[in-house]
Amino acid sequence: MRLVPFIISIVLSAAAFAGDPKFPVSDIPEALKKNADVVFRQDEMTFTIQSKSKASLHVYEVVTIFNDKGREYATKVVGYDKLSKISSLKAVAYDANGNVLKKLKSSELYDQSAFDGFSLYSDNRLKVAVLTQGVYPYTVEFEYEIEYKYLFMIPGYVLLPEERMAVQHSSYELIYPAELKPRFKNQNVEKQPVVSVTKDGRESTRWEFENVPAIKFEPKGPPHADLVSTISAAPTTFEFDGYLGTMNSW
Repeated sequence: MRLVPFIISIVLSAAAFAGDPKFPVSDIPEALKKNADVVFRQDEMTFTIQSKSKASLHVYEVVTIFNDKGREYATKVVGYDKLSKISSLKAVAYDANGNVLKKLKSSELYDQSAFDGFSLYSDNRLKVAVLTQGVYPYTVEFEYEIEYKYLFMIPGYVLLPEERMAVQHSSYELIYPAELKPRFKNQNVEKQPVVSVTKDGRESTRWEFENVPAIKFEPKGPPHADLVSTISAAPTTFEFDGYLGTMNSW
């Protein structure tokens, strides 16, 4: 009779270890699945300016992949060099019901040179996380942060860079001291950003987008770059490898 409570205890412990399901495919609105190879459940990018010579980028992505045409999104490649470092990189895969299939360990991340075959020497390197699965649909979760020792460029944002891609929730945020407010330029973006003040007194400019269906580019239509929604940003004053500079025009 003591065996039954023991077995129950093991089952409950295993369930607790596995955790509650996350990102089940059933939570995706049907309208977003139409004509989509992938759906970005979460697509969050936050660029934080600390000073003229220090910044960081935090990216959080959750992507459901429905077929082989979307398998490229199961791989994440993050670059770094002597003036930047990847402070964290996490990667998890889930099945259609939201149960964990694979959680990559640090030892399972590839770290390789970004050598292009032409340069004699390069400091550029890549970290690569691969979560490709054999059964569709499945969901991948990537989260990483890059720390920069310069403020020369700010990563831009594209809402739907490719066709057959839908977005459930996406955001792009710039956080900065008031005296280092970056400039930005929008293309095909009607939504106005929310401007606020953070707890530590810095300013925040944030755009959010919800439930954006997949698009289709016409074969003989305008260039794709002219049709998609983009946000470009640039610093006003910056420092790069010890050199000060200003960027008062595009």
